[in-house]
Amino acid sequence: MFYEQVVREGHVFTFLSDDAFLVFPMPDGETVPFWSSLSRLKTIQRAHPKFRAYAFDDIALDTFLDKVIPQLADEGLRVGVNWSGKRLTGYDIAPAELRENLSYWQSKK
Repeated sequence: MFYEQVVREGHVFTFLSDDAFLVFPMPDGETVPFWSSLSRLKTIQRAHPKFRAYAFDDIALDTFLDKVIPQLADEGLRVGVNWSGKRLTGYDIAPAELRENLSYWQSKK
């Protein structure tokens, strides 16, 4: 769902704290989560009040592919996609894998 929606809408969304991405420690390394819609972030804010303190960031897909993904890779960070639920769980993948998956969905468009 993440890839299809991001390619169709042309944007990804995340939370910011002091103009920086939120970074979460995970077993496989630090992860920055992104979502495929703003409504998903609003749902998280309703379910997890601590997230109400964070701003939203709307990133154009081209910027995400050309700047954000390489930056995350350079910093050794992983990418979380569409985390949800009480424990905010979901997939965490390497930036290169994310790029490949998005490229596949773009080729289907």
